[in-house]
Amino acid sequence: MRVAITIWDDRVSPVADSAGELLVVDLAAESIISRRHECFEDDSLFHRAGKLAELSVTTLICGAISDFYSSLVQGYGIRLIPFAQGQVDEVLNAFLSGSLENWSHDTRDHLHNGLERMQSRMTKYQYLFGPVPSRRLGRSLGVDLTPYKTCTQDCVFCQIGRTTNKTLIRKEYVPTSGVIAELDDWLKTGGKADHITLSGSGEPTLHSKFGEVLAHIRANSAIPSVLLTNGSLLNHPEVREAAALADIVKVSLSTWDQSSYGWVNRPHPDLDFKQSVAGQKAFRDEYKGRMWIEVFLIAGMNSIPSDVAKIATLAELLRPDQVHLNTACRPPAEDFVAPLPIERMESLCNLFRPPAECIADYKGDGSIEMQATQEAIISMLKRRPCTARDIAGAFAMHINEAPKYLERLLQEGRIRVKRTRKSLYYCAAPEKQ
Repeated sequence: MRVAITIWDDRVSPVADSAGELLVVDLAAESIISRRHECFEDDSLFHRAGKLAELSVTTLICGAISDFYSSLVQGYGIRLIPFAQGQVDEVLNAFLSGSLENWSHDTRDHLHNGLERMQSRMTKYQYLFGPVPSRRLGRSLGVDLTPYKTCTQDCVFCQIGRTTNKTLIRKEYVPTSGVIAELDDWLKTGGKADHITLSGSGEPTLHSKFGEVLAHIRANSAIPSVLLTNGSLLNHPEVREAAALADIVKVSLSTWDQSSYGWVNRPHPDLDFKQSVAGQKAFRDEYKGRMWIEVFLIAGMNSIPSDVAKIATLAELLRPDQVHLNTACRPPAEDFVAPLPIERMESLCNLFRPPAECIADYKGDGSIEMQATQEAIISMLKRRPCTARDIAGAFAMHINEAPKYLERLLQEGRIRVKRTRKSLYYCAAPEKQ
């Protein structure tokens, strides 16, 4: 008997369709005679199924697999055991003991149903995205209240790209009733998350009724709500009143005067730095919940200790419960933005009160869903370079979700970045020989 297992490192590959490598094992009398690795030379599913037949594989053990690929494999008379997961040797031992199919059946039902629910939610919601992994917030359901890149600022470090609509006009950019209806549906269908976060494609406080969304979350769910804001509109009493409905408010503060505000955050021309900070302080004086501050540091722009100390002095006036230091781990809006080394970040933490925590080294989670999506992204990038928006569109995910996957793939050296004059493209890295 010859058994093949689709693999990724030393685990069963989460998605058979995009797995590039096989472990081929020859068995006799329930013992392993030989084992070797084989690679697919082509991404075509016809080629992959044909390769299994050429190798005389009698049983294929794999993770998730499309109906089309499954039909091709079984058309060659190959026995299929899908939706296996875990370390390769553990899976192989379970197969030898005769327990893999029962275990795989349970896993298949659980995983297949979970993936179906997740895909269904991703495609049917217009204003919700995720939940996505976050170091500080765990699994966070995102609520997007503005069109793409509608913001009061055009920060050079923004992972979503340059602001296309820089404005101070507050209005109902998306229908509040539609957002609330989607939240109700997500909750009713068993949605689970550690937090529900107003973030997304721009500045959420630009939405004139964001407070109604926060009030609805508080009245209908035990999940804590979070508002991620650049703080530029907190000088308006009505914005402060609405923001106070969130359980946690995280404010960005990465500069110390109007000049630094101009070159790092590139605000709307009518925004005044001192007025913005005064609004943030007024909010802190009124707010009874948890207030966090995020400081985004960029090498050569706002990262020398004396400048960071000025930011820390302003931050202390806001009496934050937590201070988070971040840097450009993901490709930023501008190619001149360089990340600060982790050692430098850590050396600056004690300038803040309370001492800051460096959150720039978040590496994502290892869930089967995330691994599966990574493999599918790699498969697509092998065919053609794509922007983050291309990837988000292809996988029915929100623009804020794509960087989570791309960051991890960049850290693993599996993809590369190519910048053109107007866009940032991702492509698959050359495979190691």
